[in-house]
Amino acid sequence: MRRLLTAVPFLCILFTGCMTPAVKGEFAERPVKRLPDSLFSKPAAVSDVIPQEVPPAPSAIEMPLSPAVADSPFTTSGAAANVADVRVSRNTVKVLLATGVKNESITLSGKFVIRSEDESVECKEERYTVSLNGGRANIKEADEKFDLPVVFEPFDENGRFTINGNSYRGKLLFTVNKNGASIAVNEVSIEDYLKGVLPYEIGTRDSSYFEALKVQAIIARTYTYSRLDNQRTDGFDVYSDQNDQVYKGTEKEYLLANAAVDATADMVVSCRDSLIQSFYFSTSPGRTANIEEMWPDRGVRTYLRSVPDSEFNTTSPHFRWEESWTRHQLEKILHKTIPSVLKGSGSGSLEDISIAETAECGRVKVVRIEIGGRTYEVKGDKVRWILTRESAPGQILKSAFFTLDIKRH
Repeated sequence: MRRLLTAVPFLCILFTGCMTPAVKGEFAERPVKRLPDSLFSKPAAVSDVIPQEVPPAPSAIEMPLSPAVADSPFTTSGAAANVADVRVSRNTVKVLLATGVKNESITLSGKFVIRSEDESVECKEERYTVSLNGGRANIKEADEKFDLPVVFEPFDENGRFTINGNSYRGKLLFTVNKNGASIAVNEVSIEDYLKGVLPYEIGTRDSSYFEALKVQAIIARTYTYSRLDNQRTDGFDVYSDQNDQVYKGTEKEYLLANAAVDATADMVVSCRDSLIQSFYFSTSPGRTANIEEMWPDRGVRTYLRSVPDSEFNTTSPHFRWEESWTRHQLEKILHKTIPSVLKGSGSGSLEDISIAETAECGRVKVVRIEIGGRTYEVKGDKVRWILTRESAPGQILKSAFFTLDIKRH
């Protein structure tokens, strides 16, 4: 994360009988495991075409997976490599696309087989419209109805489904979660999933960024494998937004990013024979954080230590930011977020809010909130989930690197 710069993220709250909290920040943050400079050899030449020769990464951190055999161990390659006792459960990932699915625009393009617990139907036309009604999936063109859960599986790699305007490869699953809401899940190969992740996590780049695209692919792949089965009871592995990695299917795929995924196929990063926790961010304030400072419940990780990180970020549109609330606006937010994040009541009038402690890396470590006669101490990254944004309702704060200004009238 970037060096501590003079222009700091800023939060403002106005107290008048109201107060206006405001926060200023300099980046939307997500921690990253920085790879050694020697990870790749010379950078690709600047051009509009994919480099013809892709330099190999050192075997010490490349972990080839076997895409053909689920639950198979993977090892490092090269004469000096040691076997890594790391296993993966599968080479597909289940991505949550939507919750409470009912009236979304859902279409199938290509040939699909549709399976439920009671029946299986082959649909060999070229286009279908799907709707959900009362726990059933209705296929308009085939005049078929299926009780949930139901799976739509393409016959071949040409099959696509579209939901909410985005097109996806792989299977579409409709099921009901533990809260009784219908959900749409995309089960897709991890390599195809990554092709839908890179355009949103690193953007559209030319070939001068090919090495960076490869690093992004390796880190995103490592993150994905580490998340498999973490939310099994919810029926999926990862969210399709910033809760995990932004993924919108095939819409913004481009040749160079896909080539970076293919060039690093099955490569991940490990530490002591386990996949690392490969958190990363889009924009940095100048220094990364020790993981326990922001996520105290995750323990110490020797590879997630605070280091200077002061290049490339000042041009980011997220480097400087500001959020403001009136007292009433922030009260409404806290009435929702305190019960969901801290399991407290969060009700009553907002009396005060302050930064109680700042970490050595410059991020806010503890925020103290006084509301309804109770005092809450919000620690680490949870601050971002408590102080959700008024400018983008429901979205978390861009970073924990900010200053707080209270204006009282």
